[in-house]
Amino acid sequence: MAASVTVVADPRQGFFMKNSARSIARVILTSAFLGLVALAHAKEGATRNPAETPTPSPFDDRIVTFTYSSDAVFPLLTQSGQGTHIQLERGEGVVEKPVLGDSIQWRISGGPTHLYVKPVRSGISTSLTLVTNKRTYEFYLVASDPGGKFYQQVSFNYPEEVKEVQLQAQARAESFITEKRRLDSQVLTPPLDPTSFRYGYEIKGDAHFRPIDVFDDGTKTFFRLPSVQDMPAVFVPDDHKRLQLIVTRLRGNFIIADRIADRFVLKLDDQEVYVESGRGKHWWNIGSKDNTQN
Repeated sequence: MAASVTVVADPRQGFFMKNSARSIARVILTSAFLGLVALAHAKEGATRNPAETPTPSPFDDRIVTFTYSSDAVFPLLTQSGQGTHIQLERGEGVVEKPVLGDSIQWRISGGPTHLYVKPVRSGISTSLTLVTNKRTYEFYLVASDPGGKFYQQVSFNYPEEVKEVQLQAQARAESFITEKRRLDSQVLTPPLDPTSFRYGYEIKGDAHFRPIDVFDDGTKTFFRLPSVQDMPAVFVPDDHKRLQLIVTRLRGNFIIADRIADRFVLKLDDQEVYVESGRGKHWWNIGSKDNTQN
């Protein structure tokens, strides 16, 4: 007859198996939790506005400076029994009543440029909104425990204003360069050696714009005028003694005509000045006032 074998299960085996399964599950859950925490911290670091991190003073880390951004919520560390001073830009002040999320446990005073925030106890937090004549500030107030870190004074720097100042300075520099070029273009720089200029023009007339000197370089005629604001038009008589207006340009106190002629008439209103090269006959009696042709 075959022998029967009875297998008796060790109760400790089931106990160890259950504990092992629980340990594995605990490890898995812990790893998953830590992964979620790490992911949350990574996401917070990726989305955190750099402007929300203040720069402490090298002399006292309770005095901090934020870089202003309209998209930032500035964390404000306060402490019960201490006042935190919010200092705005010079010329800037609140134009609306400060808005506290919790106006029971928080106190705010001062203004318009200097404001003071104080919590009534530690371990509380709330929001604060300041609307000024220039900007809107959003704060998240936290009341630290006694002896903990807090800000004694908070101020701001404004990169957009620095940029605006730089743009204005650049615009002034460009305007200066443009004006300098314009003025430089009016300085007479003859293309030829002055010894090649031909002088000897005879000038007749006593108008206030009477040229001090007249000369030509063989292709252009130069009329050097006194420092006057109103410049005359320049005419040349044709073969029929009719005056023809010619094109000129102004460089400083010089009128330059891109041609030469034996005779010129400078006219402004009813005043006239006659210029003759000396190479032709005198013609003061041509009656220019009655023969002007535009």
